[in-house]
Amino acid sequence: MPGGGWRPWFALSGSEPAAPAGARVGALTPLKNRRAARAPVVTSAPSQVAILQGDRLTTGVLDRRARAVLACALAISATLGASAAHAATPASATVSASSNGQANTVVWKGSVHPGAESGSQDEGLGCYGADNKPGDSTATGCDIFTLDVKVPKSFYSHFVGGPQVKVFNFGGGGVAPDIDFYVYKKNLDGTADLSAPVASESFDGGKHWKDWNQLPGYCDYAGACDPNQPSKYHVTSDISMTMDDEGNAYAFVLDSPGGVSSASGWGMSLNTKHNGAKSWSQPIHVHSNSANPVQDALFLDDKNWIAIDNNHTPDGGPNKPRDGKIGPLYTCWGLDQGSTVPVVPAVGQSIVFMRSTDGGKTWGGVTPGDNSPIPLSQKGAVSGIGCDIIVAKDGTIYVTWYDNQLDAIMQVKSIDFGRSFTPAAPIATISGQNTAFPGQAFRNLSIPTTGVDPKGNV
Repeated sequence: MPGGGWRPWFALSGSEPAAPAGARVGALTPLKNRRAARAPVVTSAPSQVAILQGDRLTTGVLDRRARAVLACALAISATLGASAAHAATPASATVSASSNGQANTVVWKGSVHPGAESGSQDEGLGCYGADNKPGDSTATGCDIFTLDVKVPKSFYSHFVGGPQVKVFNFGGGGVAPDIDFYVYKKNLDGTADLSAPVASESFDGGKHWKDWNQLPGYCDYAGACDPNQPSKYHVTSDISMTMDDEGNAYAFVLDSPGGVSSASGWGMSLNTKHNGAKSWSQPIHVHSNSANPVQDALFLDDKNWIAIDNNHTPDGGPNKPRDGKIGPLYTCWGLDQGSTVPVVPAVGQSIVFMRSTDGGKTWGGVTPGDNSPIPLSQKGAVSGIGCDIIVAKDGTIYVTWYDNQLDAIMQVKSIDFGRSFTPAAPIATISGQNTAFPGQAFRNLSIPTTGVDPKGNV
């Protein structure tokens, strides 16, 4: 934000035995080359955490100090002993970068101990109290660290990139860790901005940005935006965005009004902003798994993607910039079987597709508003966790995903503007990384990306 800093809060949550004290963590590397500048790193461990400041962390700060506060929450089994130290040491530090990219190293130590965040699925919200300020670290299991960052006014004229986060030196002991690292903005009054997705807009090619704050419509019932009511908290995530050739913007999110711990019921919503409008629209339901109790209990949407055809109208006619016509919008995602009903194993996972022919107002598979996506993967078992859509100049749609059972990149094609698709077929085989890395438990399933040139080469 021009003329001021923003303060992200990082939170770690996971499962791991107590780590040894005094383990070494990472360090900040200098930034020297504009094109190949390596972003400084945020390095974290249950036993210790090191911050290597990323050059985008303070974008737009004009020789001002930006404050980053990091909360590290490590959840472990209640049978494990707690570390004696329950807070970050030191509690704060400063990273300063020169105009040529030289920066100092910041290291802090944390601890692994059980707390209220142990096993939680609330995205680190439990690290904070009812006043949105850090809670007691002994009770929550969260370490709190404040990072001040200072860069000169010209810094972003020469360096690009973003922060890196590394977590290591947290032991192992035969227990697979499950560590989550979250980033939150810290306000001037010391509170955390535990908000819904934030939309920003640039009118000069990305040099400056207007912050539109939270997307509207997700604090729609009592407790929906109260992090202290996890069973009611209205969660949105996995935002995907696109724009049409009329200047309208589309923000597409996963949407879970059922609370942060729900393993099913997740649907998808779309906010739109028309060219020149002063605000974003209320959410439009794209796909809902809450239509009936059975569907709500069994299914959730995941890893959504959105694309638009700016060369055609929905019926295949010509579409030119600023002609008042909006092309068809497309989405694909992973339709997953949840685990709410124990008698049904949570193994169902399909890649599916829907489209809109009226600028995102209504969505359907076969017909608008039918809430019935078109299956693309033709598999009832695991097919992948997400997908990618591209649209060629002639209107051909390509949907691509990674099938971790086959170790293959799969693809389907539509030549009738999303009404039907070819059977799924492998276009490449790879040696996928389908299991967690040593000493980790986080999934590694991949989502491919694709591109198409004006001649139709994919």
